[in-house]
Amino acid sequence: MKIPIGIIPGIVSDELKKDYAGTITQLAALGYKAIEGTVTLNGDVAAGRALLDSLGMRAITIGVKKEALETEFDKYMKDADTLGVEHITVWWSECATKDAVLKDAELYNRIGPRIAARGYKLCYHNHDHEFKNAFDGVYALDLLLDSTDPKALHSELDVAWVTYGGEDPVAYIKRRARRIPVIHLKDIADINTRAKFTAVGTGIVKVKDVVDTAVACGVKWIVYEQDRPNNLTPMESVTATMLNLKELGIA
Repeated sequence: MKIPIGIIPGIVSDELKKDYAGTITQLAALGYKAIEGTVTLNGDVAAGRALLDSLGMRAITIGVKKEALETEFDKYMKDADTLGVEHITVWWSECATKDAVLKDAELYNRIGPRIAARGYKLCYHNHDHEFKNAFDGVYALDLLLDSTDPKALHSELDVAWVTYGGEDPVAYIKRRARRIPVIHLKDIADINTRAKFTAVGTGIVKVKDVVDTAVACGVKWIVYEQDRPNNLTPMESVTATMLNLKELGIA
């Protein structure tokens, strides 16, 4: 099943620093349809939007620290409006204790409806600790989702971190289908070495099963992320990933 593929372009951060517009243009030429993150040209969000429009791309998500959801709400809503994104995503929380998770849930229940009223979905992006941390036998991520209104908070599920956390991402997608509008697709070179990522399709994540399940469950976007390169250069990594996704019939 085919689905639009976006990218978090952090892996090509050096290239972006040298030639931002040129690098985004290269990503578009490879077949990436969207960017996750705030896109700017020389700090100008509107110019970033114009660049994406000219390439037939779009911004789909901007990231925010959870503390800034309230303190910088207007700023992020303005950027979201300018870029035309679909999601506002919190990329990190420690989730170290049950009380901390429940406190986060209170925040998301309070802010999520305000974000939804503006036409966006508030999402939470997991790492492995939301599965390694469990309270009374319940994963931290499950506690968070079960303690929030489904309309207030959604899951931006990172399947590599799910795998590192000891859970099957395919099974988890099926279980949480209605809460997941977007998937972070990463691949793992070595399950025994934390955060040893590789180009998608060259590691141990069952990429096609993940994507087919995600599409069947209503996921709208797949976003490729690779925190750092493995054996390839950054640009080779983004190229290999797209070619592998095309070969699998996904992109």
